[in-house]
Amino acid sequence: MKADIAVNEEMEVEPETSASHGQISAMVSLLSDASEKVVEGCAEALVKQGERAVPLLETRLPESSGREERRLRSVLARLRFPDIEAQLLNHLSGAAALEAGALLVARLVDGGPELGETSAILDKMADRADALLMDDGDPMRQIGVMRRVLVEEYAIAGVAPGRAKPIDALLHGVTSHRRGMPLPLCLAWLLVARRLGVPLIGMNMPGHFLLRMARPEKPLVIDAYSGGLLVDQRACRKQLAAHSMSDKDIEDLDTDDREVLLRTMRNLVHLAASDHDRYLAMRCTRLLSLEAQARMA
Repeated sequence: MKADIAVNEEMEVEPETSASHGQISAMVSLLSDASEKVVEGCAEALVKQGERAVPLLETRLPESSGREERRLRSVLARLRFPDIEAQLLNHLSGAAALEAGALLVARLVDGGPELGETSAILDKMADRADALLMDDGDPMRQIGVMRRVLVEEYAIAGVAPGRAKPIDALLHGVTSHRRGMPLPLCLAWLLVARRLGVPLIGMNMPGHFLLRMARPEKPLVIDAYSGGLLVDQRACRKQLAAHSMSDKDIEDLDTDDREVLLRTMRNLVHLAASDHDRYLAMRCTRLLSLEAQARMA
């Protein structure tokens, strides 16, 4: 390897305390290596370089794709974690806002600088839906228009069970990759609905996050993961019974923005563990623990 940095199959990376520009560049290049041990060793060394590594990582990012891109973003997220942690804890301690909080959570996984594009994509979705709605307040038409825009025109779909990665737990993953788990798909629907004034509410259903249309009559329950299909209330009650929650009414499952963000982080813990990303799992676990301690203080 160039620049006199020792890397071997035992994952030994021995940079100087303050590596040169060439050494840092070499470590960034090795994030595309086939050996996971070499990659992890370089990632550790880059994190030790702190902010000095950020410009080179960001320069490489637009030229990368696939596995290398994920590795670059993971290192950037690790470098920025202390700042992200402080921002998230501060956000959750106040009047947590769903969109801003979701973008902060995304920074735990995706350290790229372009996350602000998420809001712009949601704006475009809402503008398109608004043009089709033409002030129609009928709930079924509102759901139909949102389904047309998000599912048909933007091709947002649920990731196949068992194949989800941490990015699939994020709102940013939905807007950038057009796929996601039930919760981030519902997030996209919720945030577009808020822009339109459509009264959708998140339902903290065990095992599968859902949405419901708030209205005085019989509630409409929507499954964003299944393309915005309506869910029969009997199916909801069956799901509740399976989790020993038969005494719950549909309205009892309404959730607020803070709980949605916390559930997102809990999902990230499980996905990161499955993806062998112990750093992400530890970061999210630490955040959840600190948030719980702050709430009880």
